[in-house]
Amino acid sequence: MFAMRVFRSILILLMLGWMCAAAAAEGARQLPVALEDAAGKRLTIAILTLSPLADRAGWNYRLSLDKKRFEDRFLNMRPFVCMENGDYTLCYLGYPYALERKITTGDLADLEYDLLFIRKRTTDYGIDAHKGIYYRLRWQGDHIEGRLYETDLDRLAVPPEPGVKRPITESDLYEVDAARHAWPRIIIGE
Repeated sequence: MFAMRVFRSILILLMLGWMCAAAAAEGARQLPVALEDAAGKRLTIAILTLSPLADRAGWNYRLSLDKKRFEDRFLNMRPFVCMENGDYTLCYLGYPYALERKITTGDLADLEYDLLFIRKRTTDYGIDAHKGIYYRLRWQGDHIEGRLYETDLDRLAVPPEPGVKRPITESDLYEVDAARHAWPRIIIGE
């Protein structure tokens, strides 16, 4: 009798766990993250997984880089993953401080911080954080588009002041000539 009760309890717990996992996955969406060149050709570099927040006011997200697109490099005494495109190399810079990894229809900043890169010439020995790439994101219907800006990412070498969640401000972003960059846009979900 005791064994039967234990068996039922385990079975109920397993079923509840399965139902909770199914409910959580029900609203999850996976979106491709692609860099786009001036001619409109796209290169998928990651998958963005969105899960709705409990209040349905936004989404938690997880960004998974496509490791096949990048190669490991050790630059300035630090590991990076990079891609080459002609004369330039684009290296991913994972944001080194805490992010909530939440987005809403009006706030994509956490995702912008998760998509930081540093550009360097392929012939350069090291990497220079002054040559930072920041994609300013906005919703376009049911997908997200980003426009490339240059910025000095050296400011990320030290933790931000207490209470400052986003140390890169609008005045730190510089408009660029799209022709100077291999991938002037980023498209998520189209």
